[in-house]
Amino acid sequence: ALPLGGGVPVLASVSASDFALYSFCPRAWRLQKRQGLELHGEAREKPGTGEPGGADLGSLAHRILAEWEFSLESLDRILPETFDGPSDRALLCLPPELRASARSETDRAFLRSVLAAFLETPAGKELAEAYRKGALRREASFRLALGNGPTLAGVIDAFWEDEEGVHLVDYKLGDPSGLAEALGRSQLAFYGAVASRLFPGRRLDLSLVFLKTGESHALPADLADFGQVEALARELARIGVTGPFGRNPRSCFLCPRRRACGASLGHLQ
Repeated sequence: ALPLGGGVPVLASVSASDFALYSFCPRAWRLQKRQGLELHGEAREKPGTGEPGGADLGSLAHRILAEWEFSLESLDRILPETFDGPSDRALLCLPPELRASARSETDRAFLRSVLAAFLETPAGKELAEAYRKGALRREASFRLALGNGPTLAGVIDAFWEDEEGVHLVDYKLGDPSGLAEALGRSQLAFYGAVASRLFPGRRLDLSLVFLKTGESHALPADLADFGQVEALARELARIGVTGPFGRNPRSCFLCPRRRACGASLGHLQ
């Protein structure tokens, strides 16, 4: 935090994930960012499904997508069905923190099947075409300073430009759900606000893509008010250090912590 405006501490930067969580509910933001209580637990395996899950597998998916050539042959090179021991070249090309998930036969087989199926979806074919044309940019980091406000920071999964405008995609490995879609839409709106400044006057095509199902969700028109996005980011910067952190009643029905958030915050409600 930085002291600005009469010594009042404010957040110097706001990330895409910060913005999405704060948009969902300021109290949920406080629980997760200040108290370390995750809004949705990242279980190693999703209960009742037998499917792998968790933050490590999601990070591995993003890493593979950043280098993938959108073909089965390329997938075999960067995430093969089997590794030739701990010194396998493909394994060593991964960051150390992602190797455990990559070594897991269950995780690896699951991710390979998801990406292979994704190739056949309209969203997958669109990304593959942008890659073949040399237009696709991936894992694009940004820091955009707002005048008299915080710096907006994040990493865009993928985008490309063509004669129709700027196309931006945010990937999600998890299943579509009310909570995932609510957070994903807000994050997409944050990226849209940044893109509107980086590409002034260009048409923006913003999509939330769920890899497992191939579903592609366009940003709803009511969330495409990028001036409002910036205003909310400024609000988060102002109150993110000291509060208050009130509930957002419109999000309560989606929140896994709706029964416990009052007791968890105690006097900070």
